[in-house]
Amino acid sequence: MQGRYRFTQNRRETEDGFILKQIEGINPNTGILEVGGWIESEDNLDMNSAAWVEGDAQVYNGAKVTGKARIFGRAVVRGPKTIIDNDAKVYDDAVVSNGAKILERACVFGNARVIGATIKGDECVGGDEERKVIKL
Repeated sequence: MQGRYRFTQNRRETEDGFILKQIEGINPNTGILEVGGWIESEDNLDMNSAAWVEGDAQVYNGAKVTGKARIFGRAVVRGPKTIIDNDAKVYDDAVVSNGAKILERACVFGNARVIGATIKGDECVGGDEERKVIKL
């Protein structure tokens, strides 16, 4: 295996028409070879970091996961300039999009939606909460 993960033969189309590929590799959290989540390209998951996408989680359309961040469950991270970094976590059925940044030890979970906003520090957004940046 070149690098930390590779693509399997499995493909999936998102509701908005993007083709995602399932990954497999060494999960940096467990040290075990396992089937991971779904990404559009290597641009979505930093090969040189300890970041990981697992389960049915999806990362695509210019979004980037790096640092020690984890995306899992059925979470969706999408959109240009959307960044999940450091020790941040996005999980359950959460959606992070439109240039949102989830940084440091922040988390987004449940059915929460973060649209264009920055969540950082120890802050968590959960349940059915929605955070968005409104541009005037």
